[in-house]
Amino acid sequence: MSKIRFNVTAEALRPGINLIEANAGTGKTYTIAMLFVRFIVEHGFLIDQLLVVTFTHAAAAELKQRIRLRLTEIYHSIASDKTALDDTTLLWLQGLALEESVVLQRLKIALLGLDQSAVFTIHGFCYKTLQEFAIESKQLFELDLIGDSRIIRQQLADDFWRQTIYPLAPQDAALLTTHYANPTTLLASIKGVGQRVAVYPETQPLAFYLEQASAVKEDLTRQFETFTGRLSEAVSQPLFKRSFQRAFSTHCHAISQWLNEGGLTFPVNALNFMSYPGVLEGLNGQKFRATKTHTGLERKTEYLVSTGINFCLIEKLLEISHGASIALRGLLIDYIRDKEDGVLEGAQSASFDCLISRLADLMVNEDGAILKKALQSRYQVALIDEFQDTDQQQWN
Repeated sequence: MSKIRFNVTAEALRPGINLIEANAGTGKTYTIAMLFVRFIVEHGFLIDQLLVVTFTHAAAAELKQRIRLRLTEIYHSIASDKTALDDTTLLWLQGLALEESVVLQRLKIALLGLDQSAVFTIHGFCYKTLQEFAIESKQLFELDLIGDSRIIRQQLADDFWRQTIYPLAPQDAALLTTHYANPTTLLASIKGVGQRVAVYPETQPLAFYLEQASAVKEDLTRQFETFTGRLSEAVSQPLFKRSFQRAFSTHCHAISQWLNEGGLTFPVNALNFMSYPGVLEGLNGQKFRATKTHTGLERKTEYLVSTGINFCLIEKLLEISHGASIALRGLLIDYIRDKEDGVLEGAQSASFDCLISRLADLMVNEDGAILKKALQSRYQVALIDEFQDTDQQQWN
């Protein structure tokens, strides 16, 4: 794609898709308003044949106002002496191969039809399209727009929790509820994730983490006495912070209880305490001051290596716990994406996210061809202000 410096009054109005890149404060709103006027004057399009889409209600209101002001000032300036316009606009008018009466007539028609201007937010455009082309889009004629779908999402999260957590064995449920104790906190963790936003990182299936946790738990059960024996011997030395020494037995007991008695709480705090970073943090910095050849951290690291303590199983359990929590969140996202639109359709309603997803899905399936033709017939020009390239559906 070639790049050129854009002059809003001199640049040819090319057909097809054209991208204008602009930083904040460089006159995007002025440019859109001027392009709008040029399509009215130079091509003779009616005002409802020009589609303008922006992201917020405030931006849509400002665009409407700026378009109104631009049309009005140019019309009145031509009708009088043209002295009220800036030099750039005057040069544009002087370069038009149109009779002045034609320009005035086109501007007058546009001003009279301003209430019919198609300036929308992205959600407003989707809503109007689904309503206006209900037959082509196979949507209900009456569609209630729900601005806040939190109640529906909470209900779906509750259903997901019952279907996913309740059937599990106690130790598996304990692992999955470590970071999110109930469906409300789990739902809060995915707040702001849209219908088609790509989610990373990719994870293994939930069953993978549960199987891994069970296997590592068995290994740790067999080796825990050796692990705690070596660590206890080290902790008894005056090389650790007193706070670490005092808490040591409590955390040992918590992990031992979970390993041997099948405790219903996954001891994530105790595991973090007994992990390599936790034990490293527990060492007393006063006993490991930096020397000319080694930093304090290097001296701590060398000491822990010398103890021969193997932290691998503790670290593995924490890694599994983290992976499982991400996988659980991903499953909830998929569940809500799969169920939410159906629930809303059953209630003859739509949320903001669903508006975009419904129209986007229609555009890519076979039935979308009819709707595309209807939109292409309706709008001759589309001016998209700040399209959301982080949203896969809006981007496409």
